[in-house]
Amino acid sequence: MSNEHSELLKLLQTHGEQFLESFSLPSASTTSRKRKRNERSPKVPIEDDEEEWGGIVQDNNSDSGADDSHAIKEDLTSSTKKPAIVFSDPSSSRGSRNDPAFRAQLKAFMSSKVSKLRIDHLDSVILTKTQAEKEDEKTNAQNDAILHKLIHTKLLSGSLDPNLDLSPAKRRKALEGRVLEVAGKARFGKGEKSVRDAERNKASKRVREGISEKRQEKAKQELEEAKNIGNYHPALKKTFESSLPSTSSGKRVRGLKMGVGNYRGGFLQLGLDDIRKAEGMQHEGSSRGGSVGRGQGRSRKRR
Repeated sequence: MSNEHSELLKLLQTHGEQFLESFSLPSASTTSRKRKRNERSPKVPIEDDEEEWGGIVQDNNSDSGADDSHAIKEDLTSSTKKPAIVFSDPSSSRGSRNDPAFRAQLKAFMSSKVSKLRIDHLDSVILTKTQAEKEDEKTNAQNDAILHKLIHTKLLSGSLDPNLDLSPAKRRKALEGRVLEVAGKARFGKGEKSVRDAERNKASKRVREGISEKRQEKAKQELEEAKNIGNYHPALKKTFESSLPSTSSGKRVRGLKMGVGNYRGGFLQLGLDDIRKAEGMQHEGSSRGGSVGRGQGRSRKRR
């Protein structure tokens, strides 16, 4: 009984040491302390009340001890077995070699330039698009163009919606503008503007100047509002300038075309060159000497 008990204790100690070694803890000091405590502690024999049945009890204990020792050995053997880790070479697979992204990464890695390692391989991703995706993109672009054309060339557009409270004059201008767009006389979305500009040109000069001033003030207010809100950017300057009226009128040249002189203050002013051109004379000699020859000057009077 004592021998079996000591064997069980040894098995437990070895199991505990292996368990502690898995956590990389110092096990030498703990095992030495346990051994000293086991040596110092006196072994107390177990006394049974019924001495007659002691043999049967010993047999049962021995059988159970053998079973326990066998189970502990199995646990120790199972705990000592470690899972096997198998490493596979990614370059050995044929699929990875045929991948264009893998080829691009390998080429960048083998290159002597370090900058190529930082480049995102977007080209390889773009090349992986299937033919169906390309066809879908093409059809989507065509549908977008058709939709844009239908929106801008539809005669009964949003401005002509009967639910909107528009005056007959606005409806007429909108309809005329859409007709010009369909006929190709104006750009998409600019038909109504061309109609309004044509009507404005028929008005008097004072009315036209007042309309242009109001448009300039309105455009400036929109620009200031966009800057205050934060919607303005220097790249969007052209969009705000397009709303302004075009003031690039040519400078008026007063006078007769294909003529001579300048017309100022209600009079035609002619210069010497203009007179000579009209008479067919050429400018000869210098302005200093005039018709006087060389060496002939004023004669000084002698006293």
